[in-house]
Amino acid sequence: MSSTARRPSLLRRIAVGLPAGVLVFACTAQPTPSPISGPSASAPPTDRPTAPSTDRPTGSATSPTAPPTPTPPTPAPPPVAHRIGVRVADGAGELFDRETGERYVPRGANLVRLDGYHVTLTPGYYDPDRIEAMLARMERDGYDVVRVFHDHRRGGLGGDAGLPGAYLDDVTDLLRRAKAHRITVILTQDWLPDGEAYAFSSDPGIENVNSLYLSRGGVEANARFFRDFAAGLVARRAPLDALLAYELRNELHFTDRFPPFSLGSGKVTTANGKTYDLSSADERTRLLQDGLVFWIDRVRQAILAVDPTALVAVGFFQPQGPNPSRIGDDRLIETKAAILRSSADLIDLHGYPGGELDLGQLVENFKLPKVTQKPILLGEFGAARAYYPNAEDAVRALVEWQIESCGYGFDGWLAWTWDSAEQPEFWNALDADGAIEKALSPALRPDPCALGGLDLAVELTRGATARASRALGDGPAANAIDGKADMIWNAGAGPAQWLEIDLRGARTVDEIRLLVSQYPAGATTHVVSVRAAGGSWRKVATLSGRTTDGQWLDVRPAEALAGIRYIRIETAASPSWVAWREVSVLGSGE
Repeated sequence: MSSTARRPSLLRRIAVGLPAGVLVFACTAQPTPSPISGPSASAPPTDRPTAPSTDRPTGSATSPTAPPTPTPPTPAPPPVAHRIGVRVADGAGELFDRETGERYVPRGANLVRLDGYHVTLTPGYYDPDRIEAMLARMERDGYDVVRVFHDHRRGGLGGDAGLPGAYLDDVTDLLRRAKAHRITVILTQDWLPDGEAYAFSSDPGIENVNSLYLSRGGVEANARFFRDFAAGLVARRAPLDALLAYELRNELHFTDRFPPFSLGSGKVTTANGKTYDLSSADERTRLLQDGLVFWIDRVRQAILAVDPTALVAVGFFQPQGPNPSRIGDDRLIETKAAILRSSADLIDLHGYPGGELDLGQLVENFKLPKVTQKPILLGEFGAARAYYPNAEDAVRALVEWQIESCGYGFDGWLAWTWDSAEQPEFWNALDADGAIEKALSPALRPDPCALGGLDLAVELTRGATARASRALGDGPAANAIDGKADMIWNAGAGPAQWLEIDLRGARTVDEIRLLVSQYPAGATTHVVSVRAAGGSWRKVATLSGRTTDGQWLDVRPAEALAGIRYIRIETAASPSWVAWREVSVLGSGE
């Protein structure tokens, strides 16, 4: 969910830079760029090494000397072996330490520096002192992985003459520092580097972003880039034992705004040599899935040719169904084939609490089996301030999300983000005196699937049910306890109305929080009551005053309320139809 800044495909001699001022937002759906002109027919740049010079000293004109015996080239050093591997245990894929044989569980954060785009590794922006301090702090917390984005632009990886040495030097320095702190690194990216070095020509009927993955030129340009990048690290003797994975894309996707997916008829032949009938929905799905698997397999093969012990990952946001999601977004993806059929070693899935889908729905859209032979990472999960206005809410949401994800087979977690002040719409790990840093810390919570030493009130509405005096068809009572602030219960009428929550068992209630849904703003009166199973209602608070949409109302009893099963909120006065965005009940089970 990070940098989904959009740009046209890397077609030869087409300007592809991002417009000035484009910012990066976590998993925000943005429109596909406008159509671009067609590619030229010029050949891709050669990837052969430059031939050595044949110049040699000139001898006397009358007494020529024999040419010197050429010195055999020094063999390239073998790459450093990667320390982390993948194995299958009890039918499930897991990461493990090749030196110790122990299971390896990635727990860390996305390290993000932004200036129009990702600049963490960009020469002139790369800050080794800040990197060093961050890695040292993460090591003290017990974290063991960071995820870092490449900068594809000119000045970063982009250019016309291959990969810039200064950029590769920064990557090598990051890996050395990470190794010293017993932390591994995932390197990810959104695009191929700008410029002529990895430009390519597409195939007929394949345009825009789709060219990167379905055309022969696009597949080979990606394979060439990753081979060159891995070879550059090998040549520098980079500590590849600290590189957890080359991630081929942050959030790989196609687009239905451009051919072939914008077409409803005709045929197209893709890089795998197969031809697909675009008038058939099934064929179009096969086109996407086959093309995705072919691209992953070919690019991974290119990496392993120069770095044979490497792990290769690929990242995704959720597909648009079966649970309706990203409505109106032209970005297409189906992940099932990549999970089950591709040669990728790791799959990186992104999902944030508070959004349009809960975790179970996200998993269903990803078509994630209960058991996979590939480790599954939750490579991005974060808390938006719009949904979680205070740090305590953000911590609770992320910890509960992480614990819940264990039941779906996730094997690793990376928070969005560690310390990115450039993205204030999200809580970062160091905000609020490191509240998220501490709550997700392996030092405090050795088991990511349990609270451990974290003193955190539980959200008691998870698994609860709700009913109401009345509700609109698109605003049922259940919306008030679904964890989504943009999904409201709406009575469709003014006062008096009530909402009742069944906690499905006796609970100890510490706090009741109400997120207002109201238009217009004005004076309201709400009565909050509780009762035990079989008991009578007991009023605990009357809330009267001026309220506005998006405002939180808190009820904190002087002492915890024990043995409570039911919560009731009655609205006696309001200028608006009665509705609630969210009701949160915090406490513990009994």
